[in-house]
Amino acid sequence: MSTPQFTPGPWEARGSTIFREGEAALSVAIAVQYRKESVANALLIAAAPDLYAALWNFAYPGPYTEQPTQKEMRVARAALKKATRP
Repeated sequence: MSTPQFTPGPWEARGSTIFREGEAALSVAIAVQYRKESVANALLIAAAPDLYAALWNFAYPGPYTEQPTQKEMRVARAALKKATRP
């Protein structure tokens, strides 16, 4: 996987604020901060590193397979769950 240029995860959403483990809140701009969607936006943003990794594995499967492995499927499902549930 190429080295991403974003702050490495894991990230966590607490309300509508994003945190990185062991650090203060990340500086993330949310355009609709005070709307009802702000918590959902924070969950999606916090899952971004996991979603990136899962998508990378789907886009560039291993050299011996064209289908995602069971592990890759579990990683992708976990990333989607993180993006949609508090």
